[in-house]
Amino acid sequence: MGIYLKTFGSIMILFSCGKLGNYIGNRYRNRFLNLRLFEECVEILETEILFFSNPLKDAFQNVYLKGNKRVSKVFFEISKEMNINKYINLQNCFKDVLVFNRGDLCLEWEDIEVIVGLGFNLGTTNKKDQKKFFRSTIKQLKIQQRDAEEKMKRNERLYKRLGFLSGLAIITVLI
Repeated sequence: MGIYLKTFGSIMILFSCGKLGNYIGNRYRNRFLNLRLFEECVEILETEILFFSNPLKDAFQNVYLKGNKRVSKVFFEISKEMNINKYINLQNCFKDVLVFNRGDLCLEWEDIEVIVGLGFNLGTTNKKDQKKFFRSTIKQLKIQQRDAEEKMKRNERLYKRLGFLSGLAIITVLI
């Protein structure tokens, strides 16, 4: 009976540590993918505002419908918040929604600052200035993507293996 209990406990420890390592490693991958998807959503938003001249609420709704739901849900929530709270400052609306969804999106604070910056001039300047601002935001998102890709390459496998190896170390200490 004792050997079965030890074996079962060892398997559970190994599985749990491996799962934890995979979870942490996958967060690096998800950050990179989400930044790429945010870039696509910003490009859709740019088209909606500059070329179709849609109001902000409609543009955010269209980004939600056309973009990948993984991140475009943020634009839907911003649109909802604009209707409910009648935000005077769109930047605060962006910040509130992004901070609330930060864990799901696997974003770092620098990523959030770039996206929140989008809400600063949105709808307040002429189309020429907004186009410059969209280009600047997309450029900053690309920089954040490169950073995320470097961290993903460096840390994803590390944490996945570290989880498994820490499980083995715990089992070795316990046996």
